[in-house]
Amino acid sequence: MSLPSSDDASTGFYRKPSPDLYTVLLLVAFLALAIGTVFLYLEGAEYGPTPAGEPNVQTGFAAPQSPDRLAALPNSWRPWS
Repeated sequence: MSLPSSDDASTGFYRKPSPDLYTVLLLVAFLALAIGTVFLYLEGAEYGPTPAGEPNVQTGFAAPQSPDRLAALPNSWRPWS
């Protein structure tokens, strides 16, 4: 006895399944990712290319004078005192 072939017409016709809700959600997610990628590129293009060298960033905080950072704290802030 031989196995039936895959192209045997006696088993009936195969009907291709129609797209369901999950297929639609997959397409919506893909479109959201594609649109988000385009907007991210456009946002980055406003700043131009990345300059070479180290960044020149200044913050409002000054470095502590002492190498021991806890020495500048009052005694009431030290939990072990």
